[in-house]
Amino acid sequence: MRRCTGPTGTNSDHGPAADSRTAHWNASLYGQGCYHASVFDLDPRLPGTGRPPALSDRVFDWVNGRILDGTLSPGQWVSENEVADILGVSRSPVREAFAQLVREGLLEVRRRRGTVIAELSAQDASDLYELRQLIDSDMVRRAVKVFTTADVEALESIVAEARRVIGDRMPFFDCTRKVWQLIMDRCPNRAVCDVAAMLWRQSIRMRGLVVSLPDGQRLVLEFFEELLDAAKAGDADRAARLMAAQQGAMRELLLRDLFIQTADRGLVPKLVPEVNRRLV
Repeated sequence: MRRCTGPTGTNSDHGPAADSRTAHWNASLYGQGCYHASVFDLDPRLPGTGRPPALSDRVFDWVNGRILDGTLSPGQWVSENEVADILGVSRSPVREAFAQLVREGLLEVRRRRGTVIAELSAQDASDLYELRQLIDSDMVRRAVKVFTTADVEALESIVAEARRVIGDRMPFFDCTRKVWQLIMDRCPNRAVCDVAAMLWRQSIRMRGLVVSLPDGQRLVLEFFEELLDAAKAGDADRAARLMAAQQGAMRELLLRDLFIQTADRGLVPKLVPEVNRRLV
């Protein structure tokens, strides 16, 4: 990886130096090619606000993207100092980002070892998708009730794009993000959206793995097409049932293809290293 030269100025996260650092970040990550943001870095946390994410959010996205594309693997040690050095920022936003990554289950703090990439857990996968069945189905019901003609056309455009790129993991994953973002933007209950956004972030690594599996993209595309039919008909209850069924299917696919039953440890990761390499 190319290292970006850090901006000059103090280490404070406020004032002109912070503005310079933010401008440098934008140029390096999104313009001049030190680090190119992957589709995983596109943040669903600020729907429709137009507000740029904080510096700590950008650090969060960068680390999150490296976890999702397999550059950082489960159990691997990560250092706040190294991330700050690579990205040319102070430790303060990195510390904030690491704390958020720990809260969302992507990093773990271990005694005598420090911070490591969290291991995948079959129980976590099952619990997350069970909860997503409840929250996401409620969110899509609320969203479809207020969908406009333009919203349906936007969904139709994303579904058409997904048909074109099926088989290409990264563009297809981005289509899943776009569908989810459209639904969240249109849901009028922001509390529901906040919970849904948290669950999306916690399960995004698993979703990335799902679309790399043989049946994953096919199942997702079938769901998109049925959801589009429900949206065209204005049938919010059907959209909710479809979402609940989809999250249940994703849960079963994860448990079937990514974990293996053992006598002493229960369900343990099976294909994660191979899948992660395919995602790069």
